Amino acid sequence: MTQDDRGRAADRVEPAELRLVILLADDVTEPATRIGEQSATPLAGDTPLVLHRFGELTEEMETALWNSSLRLTPPYEFSAAVVDALAELPTPAAFVDSGWLGGYRALVLPPDGVAIGGARVRYEKGLGLLVREY
Repeated sequence: MTQDDRGRAADRVEPAELRLVILLADDVTEPATRIGEQSATPLAGDTPLVLHRFGELTEEMETALWNSSLRLTPPYEFSAAVVDALAELPTPAAFVDSGWLGGYRALVLPPDGVAIGGARVRYEKGLGLLVREY
């Protein structure tokens, strides 16, 4: 690490907290970093949610999303590139009308995980969110 790299790292401000909702991709051809016309199923749910649609969520969907959410706080156990990539994930239109979901990002994961910020991110039941950096 050069002196310049150390200076940039010291100047970097980490997000105070990352708020994510983990969803499982219904269409694995759509990248996790784009919402588009994508639908995905909350980790703790059975019903797919069309992420680009505004509107009120059912109580069942709100519960599934709440049970699929997580909050990560510093010090993060993975690189700044991964933190930055997660912080840049979009907040879907489907979350906008919900009071508590407005500050959450959607992390949509295909079965084998997703490449993001120089790492492979996936969810494994019993272990949680796994980040394997390249």
